[in-house]
Amino acid sequence: MIGIACLLFLFVVLYYIFKEHSSAFTALGWKSASSFCFLLVGFCAFAACEDRWYGGWMLAGLVLGAIGDVLLALPFCYPKRKDFFFLTGLLFFLFGHLAYVAALYVMPMKAGVLTAICSALLALLVIAGLTRSKVDFEAMRLPSTVYAAVILFMEACALWHLQDGMAYGGILNIATLCFVMSDLILAFMLFGNRSTARMTRWNLSLYYTAQLLLALTMLL
Repeated sequence: MIGIACLLFLFVVLYYIFKEHSSAFTALGWKSASSFCFLLVGFCAFAACEDRWYGGWMLAGLVLGAIGDVLLALPFCYPKRKDFFFLTGLLFFLFGHLAYVAALYVMPMKAGVLTAICSALLALLVIAGLTRSKVDFEAMRLPSTVYAAVILFMEACALWHLQDGMAYGGILNIATLCFVMSDLILAFMLFGNRSTARMTRWNLSLYYTAQLLLALTMLL
């Protein structure tokens, strides 16, 4: 069943990413279908997952990410409420990443606190560096910094799992790195006025790769 779900996911996502859509609502429909497909993979993987704690938090992250997906597409359909949809979508993605952190966090307390502080400091440096690169976050600077800190902490949690073997740890780190790169591209697209078809395809390709791989880690 999970093999069929993965094939369906690949078909729908590739069509969504590389097909030119006639309207924002058509794109919303295909984006929603893509999110449904990685949820389908996630539910299939969860059914076979032996660690229910890990699988439950991973599945929660996938669900929250799917909701965030739809919300971030709505500003193109309803431009007058773009700020509301963007902030709400960002909030769902933030909670989604926190769910992934809950699944991945196995560090000792002192190491976890130190890693969290380093992630926050690194997030400040990244946002400052992007600002110098003419990425204008405006009122979104604080939410973007918090979001960056969480996703960097998630990446640190994934790095900790490299000691669990290259099959699981390697796939997990590829997934989280894809998330980091996808969000970095998205920052340039949203706040740096550098949105192009090529950047959009890279952003979406990395994002859906991340979600698919995270879902599949439940099998490992």
